[in-house]
Amino acid sequence: MIVIISIILCVIFFALSIIHIYWSFGGTYGLDVAIPTRDNNVKVMSPGFVSTFTVAIGFALFGFFVLTKVEVLHIIIP
Repeated sequence: MIVIISIILCVIFFALSIIHIYWSFGGTYGLDVAIPTRDNNVKVMSPGFVSTFTVAIGFALFGFFVLTKVEVLHIIIP
């Protein structure tokens, strides 16, 4: 049961990572919902490539961390 929940969590982390990689390379699908706007439809922030790609790498690392903690993926770190 723990393994199944962990794999589902890992799929969610990897999906979030893929979405952020898409956004970092200029994709626009879903940005109007993800980035908050003011009352006059001006975006509060406009994250760049480095920050969005860093978040994508973080989500991917969380996914790998979950897989290693449940011992689905065996990574030997010296």
